[in-house]
Amino acid sequence: MLSYRTRASYRRPIFHIRKALALNGQMASAHFNLGVALAELGSISEAKRAYGHVVEMEPLSSSGLGAQCNLCAFVHVDKGVHAATECFRRIVRIAPTYERSLVNLAAMLQNLVEA
Repeated sequence: MLSYRTRASYRRPIFHIRKALALNGQMASAHFNLGVALAELGSISEAKRAYGHVVEMEPLSSSGLGAQCNLCAFVHVDKGVHAATECFRRIVRIAPTYERSLVNLAAMLQNLVEA
């Protein structure tokens, strides 16, 4: 659970990021940072939307791949390890050298072995 002080520390950046996106909604990095802040506050559906914008704009950039990994982490929470494993496999297929997806896929496979 985030303390009030921690919550307040995310509210200000969210306000400013949204202001920037109102001026230019095509900044993938701003959408990514918005997703991170919203997820930290527990606004998961809004975070998913923000990450989705990144994936639509720049699916193969580091921000796009990172957003896809974050979305797969939500899949793990929402649908379980099998669905998350498939989600990470899709990222590895399109970007086989993206380390974060490889590490997360390995973790999901380990979870399957231990289950």
